[in-house]
Amino acid sequence: MRRLFVAAMVAAGCSPDAATVHDTASGVEVDQGPDVSADIDESDTSVEPDTAPLDVDEAETSEPPDVVPDDGSDTADVESDTEEVDTSPDPVPCDEDEACGVRLDEDGLCAGACVPQDFGLHCAGTVSLGLCYTGDPPPKDITIEGVEPGITWTAPAIPSETAVGDTIELVLTGVNSGAARTLDVYGDWSPDWELVASTVPEVTLTLPAGSTTELTVTLRALRANAVEPWNNRIGTLYLGQNVVSAYSAIAYGPDAGLACGTRHFPATFCPTGECTGPMGGFYVSAQCCDDVFYPGVLCCTDDDCFGGACVDGRCLYDVPTLGWANSVPAGRQRVLLVLVDQEGQPQDDVCADRAATLSPALDLPGVEAWFDAVSEARVGRDLLTLDWVVLTGARSADFASEPEGALDVYARDLDEWLGVQGCSHRFEQFDKVIVVTPTANLLGSTAVAISHGLIGSRVADQPLLFAHELGHTYGGTDLYLDLGAQFRYRIDLMGNNLGYLGTPRDGVLRGEAGYMDVNHDGVVDVAEFAVAPDALAVLSPTLTATKKGTLELAYELVGLEDGVSLRTVIPESIISVPDLLPPRDVNDSRQRKVLVIDPIAALGDTVNVRFQAGLRFTAADGTPTTRVLDETVALVVSAPP
Repeated sequence: MRRLFVAAMVAAGCSPDAATVHDTASGVEVDQGPDVSADIDESDTSVEPDTAPLDVDEAETSEPPDVVPDDGSDTADVESDTEEVDTSPDPVPCDEDEACGVRLDEDGLCAGACVPQDFGLHCAGTVSLGLCYTGDPPPKDITIEGVEPGITWTAPAIPSETAVGDTIELVLTGVNSGAARTLDVYGDWSPDWELVASTVPEVTLTLPAGSTTELTVTLRALRANAVEPWNNRIGTLYLGQNVVSAYSAIAYGPDAGLACGTRHFPATFCPTGECTGPMGGFYVSAQCCDDVFYPGVLCCTDDDCFGGACVDGRCLYDVPTLGWANSVPAGRQRVLLVLVDQEGQPQDDVCADRAATLSPALDLPGVEAWFDAVSEARVGRDLLTLDWVVLTGARSADFASEPEGALDVYARDLDEWLGVQGCSHRFEQFDKVIVVTPTANLLGSTAVAISHGLIGSRVADQPLLFAHELGHTYGGTDLYLDLGAQFRYRIDLMGNNLGYLGTPRDGVLRGEAGYMDVNHDGVVDVAEFAVAPDALAVLSPTLTATKKGTLELAYELVGLEDGVSLRTVIPESIISVPDLLPPRDVNDSRQRKVLVIDPIAALGDTVNVRFQAGLRFTAADGTPTTRVLDETVALVVSAPP
């Protein structure tokens, strides 16, 4: 999906090349083009949901003031001659650990909610053996399940944590209150434990009538596995219908590398020798914060982030964080949902909007409801309105040049085909587009999000999956890629909790998408963005001669609303130097963009730089609207700082 302004610029004679954006934090040139976020298959829904709230302390959240007090009186259809009273709150200064949910007035006061700001990292769940679990920690001790009539098994507790070389003795006592019984017996022991001795028969166990039988199993710990919750099981004994499982984590010794409280952990964990896959099975970074160990995080406080902000263990420097996000979660946004190759859906008119009938069945309102709950908690007001258009009846065989090809090609073919059918709903008219298809290449995932708000999905009836993917288009990154998903990020939306573990929390996303004051200026970031600007402008462009002999062009693209300059999310801009450099297409939605260009001028020279950009958004009345910038600025080449 190319934005409208790019097509317009090309029609005018510009031919944008692929651009390379210079990452000033790392000093590395980073291609900001075909970034793709892929999400793992969440087909396992065996976990019972709970009622976990958003990761926010409700007691610390300021409630937005009521505009109209509810006094119980019936005022419907009654005209009042009384003078209209301004019930908006008086502006106040927010505390140091708060941020205002609206822009500050000229006196630096807040006329909205002052919302607590919780930076840094703390355990929002349960600490078990020095590790933080936001879901249920793995079991420690012995569990006995199943019913064998007349037989009862008991066992004393075992240590919840052991060390390599330690032995554990499992003692089971069985009481048979009925007739003599013979039970099938089978033992399944973890390779992290060595079976030293056992009094359990190998095949069958006979329990005489009215007898008491004691079984003993001795095992030795072989390999530390404390950061692998799935390996905390020592083993399982199957005694007829009874299932006896024993659990104990094997701790790391002082040679592990990182001391945390009274325990030790590896600074990195790469079981295969390389920190690549399986997804969620390794970590390359970790922190010890307040004697709790966090795999997969980068920071405990802002001090660990070298000028950035620490939000739930991740260092954030830009909002939105993903460089190809195409908006912030605020304002009115139109979402097109196209159901392709879907049996049981209307087929008669591919151009007909089915939102009125299908939105309730697909629970599309649940997508906005999640973001509404977050914005109310984090900003003090409802920020986002999603207007859905749903199309059905399209068949891949009718339009796809590459039925199992890349999502962007598949979506382009679908959009062009809808135009041929005479459909008025075209992709460029929408802020976000979701294509549900069983055929396009989604990188082996249930759903993916790529640049400019385009989402592909295999399923249509999981609103929190759509919310997760929309989270990417608002700047959120995946939290399930490493072992952090087993601990701190397990129940977060971007950790791939799509409701299976209760209501997803907004960990990290709350900062990445603008629900916090990441730049620490006293205002929640999303309130500083223009969502429906009157015009676009270039702010603070500079052209600097670098020590490498190149030139560094830095600039910001802002939106003007009521004469105020505000931040914007503009995924693409075209930069050119007339007669000297051809146009370059910069794919980067970060606020401050830095582009390395050829040494076309010397220190002190004046260079005319042309800035072209466009922003498509939905106006407050629901109208698709475009603002286009085309401005040439004379810049003097300055010395490096």
